[in-house]
Amino acid sequence: MFLFLAKANLKRLTKYLPHLIISVFILLAICMTAGMVIAENIYKDSERQPVPVAYYLTEDEDSDYAKLAIGMLESTNSMQEAVELTRVYKIEDGYSMLENKDALYFLIIPDHFVHGILHGTNTPLEIITNDSSSANSFITNELFLSYGTYLGIAQAAVYSALDSSRAAGYSDKEVSDIQNTVNMTFLDRSLNKAQYMDSKAATFEGGYTIRQHYLSCAVMLVLFFTGFIMMPFMKNYSKGMIMRLEIAKINKCHLLLQNLICIFIATIIAYIPCHFIIGIQEKNINTSDITYIFIAVLGISFITAAIGTFGTHEFTCNMMLFTVTLLLAYIGGGIIPDALLPKAISHISDYLPGKYIINALSHGLFGGGYGI
Repeated sequence: MFLFLAKANLKRLTKYLPHLIISVFILLAICMTAGMVIAENIYKDSERQPVPVAYYLTEDEDSDYAKLAIGMLESTNSMQEAVELTRVYKIEDGYSMLENKDALYFLIIPDHFVHGILHGTNTPLEIITNDSSSANSFITNELFLSYGTYLGIAQAAVYSALDSSRAAGYSDKEVSDIQNTVNMTFLDRSLNKAQYMDSKAATFEGGYTIRQHYLSCAVMLVLFFTGFIMMPFMKNYSKGMIMRLEIAKINKCHLLLQNLICIFIATIIAYIPCHFIIGIQEKNINTSDITYIFIAVLGISFITAAIGTFGTHEFTCNMMLFTVTLLLAYIGGGIIPDALLPKAISHISDYLPGKYIINALSHGLFGGGYGI
């Protein structure tokens, strides 16, 4: 009965293949387009012109501190990329730059501003702008607020250190040395924070470009979604056939194996046009890593066959397949690259097949990489 059922299923499978091929072309066009748009627009390097900001600095007794802070500020990469600072020596010149749109913001740094920060007086800083609605204005305002947050944290640290030092009985010179050390540490850590941070690029860990990664994910989604076409194949047995299978003691495990064989064949057939279309698109049809394709297709086929075999109704199976596909794609780094996933999700991805299916497809489509 098992062999009879296998022969019957292979015959039934031929009726689904035309619908399967048509669906593959439609799904591949949609998924490839989405993947290339994401890869070429969301993660591309874009050059942004720095926002011009003018500032006026008075010649007070703390000017050395102020010039040191501004000099460090101007030398940081984040500030160089976002803001172009220009010093004016007359307040009128700052207003003229605003009127001529040579500056988006004009900062008037008052007397004893830095001294007030160090000693808790906190003299207000005057900021004038000629634009409050553009994206550049918003970005610069966020930059001011972020550095204001750093400043508040630094002040809390300085005051805590000073209070603790005085409570411990340190001399005035020792307290002053501690204050200078904390202030300089803050300036170094906050203004040069890039040196103390790990940066991760939006590239997949398998060693492929972001475009190749999303094309591989597109193929995975296509192969999973073709399971919707094959779901009636696994669920639409006649009552007479179900009764004959029960009499012959054909259980769910037998049906799983039957479905796996047929779904594997169907998925391989669905993959072939994907391989050649992407190969032509990328001007490189890879034929050296076929083993990885069989690994990926086998994983997709097993998940699809298991859902179709053990699910109760066709609609339920389709919804389950859709949910599982999106979860595997997300946790496996197919929607957001693995390097940018939250740590908790990234740890889970090592124990689920989505990551390995995408990487295996990348091997089969483009070759190379660092292994599954």
